Amino acid sequence: MTETRDNSWFLTLVGKDETKKLYLPDGIGYVELDDCSDFDKDVARIARVSTGSENKGLRADRKLLATLIREDHGSPLEMGLIRFKMKMPLFLVAQLLRHRMASYSQQSGRYVPFVVDYHVPADDGWRLQGRGNKQTSGGNLEPKDAEYAKQIYLDSVEKAVDAYIKMLELGVAREQARIVLPQSIYTLLFAQFNMRSLMNLLRLRLAPDAQPEFQEYAKLVFQFVEQACPNMHRLLKIAYEVENRLKPQYRELWTDLMAEWDAEGSDGE
Repeated sequence: MTETRDNSWFLTLVGKDETKKLYLPDGIGYVELDDCSDFDKDVARIARVSTGSENKGLRADRKLLATLIREDHGSPLEMGLIRFKMKMPLFLVAQLLRHRMASYSQQSGRYVPFVVDYHVPADDGWRLQGRGNKQTSGGNLEPKDAEYAKQIYLDSVEKAVDAYIKMLELGVAREQARIVLPQSIYTLLFAQFNMRSLMNLLRLRLAPDAQPEFQEYAKLVFQFVEQACPNMHRLLKIAYEVENRLKPQYRELWTDLMAEWDAEGSDGE
């Protein structure tokens, strides 16, 4: 589980071990790393086919990755794949599926009945409607209003779940009984991305105006990128900062990273 709640990509995250499953704060939702190409090596190797050059070692690979991202040469980034298993509420799955340059396989509510877990916002997680951007939320509700909102929500969800179970017991088809369930019900799915499409997802879903519940998932995905592709992870953090700051520190950031990698020597080549 994460310890942070900010919107920065420079996160303080639990788990420098090689864990393959990380849970959301509610202890129900999770992201699990299912499979991953060796992006740090494969992307550089594939990119070199366009120039006819050969493998030149780790240091050269790192600099080539930096060039690809800095100059937005994205085709080689599409060659490797990273796949996650997720347990996610339906209202977030709807947002995830908007990222169309990916492959998905989701639990079927027609084939099997849902194991009814549902998302419940934290007591301080009930938010006001945003004023400027119509699709975002604003500050938190007053505690008394938040408590009332939570009670309304729980009453509604529990009635819907009870109705679903009773319809199944009556013999109603699963494909019909499921329509009574709320958008907060958790489902299981696999999601497979190439690094270019994953970069786009992270750029959008870690942005300050992204829905906070989705940000939590994006943070866990980004932590797995750090585990599986450490060099790509560092470059993506810099690319994000460059974009957000309108590139005032562009050269300094890249120069510092190249110098840091040079100073590390040729270990691993």
